[in-house]
Amino acid sequence: MPPTEPAPTDAVVWQPGVTKVSNGDKVTYNGQCFIAKNSPGVWESPTQSNWFWDKVSC
Repeated sequence: MPPTEPAPTDAVVWQPGVTKVSNGDKVTYNGQCFIAKNSPGVWESPTQSNWFWDKVSC
């Protein structure tokens, strides 16, 4: 029996200028995880908890 693949995460890898998210979407960026809120645009990169992002555990 082949080894099972790791379960896929529900987080999207954030790419500045590319990734479009909806409120409540989970993203990963620079090894950290964030939940989108207040409709972040494609250039609102998540770096810490702020108006657009809540930092969460991965």
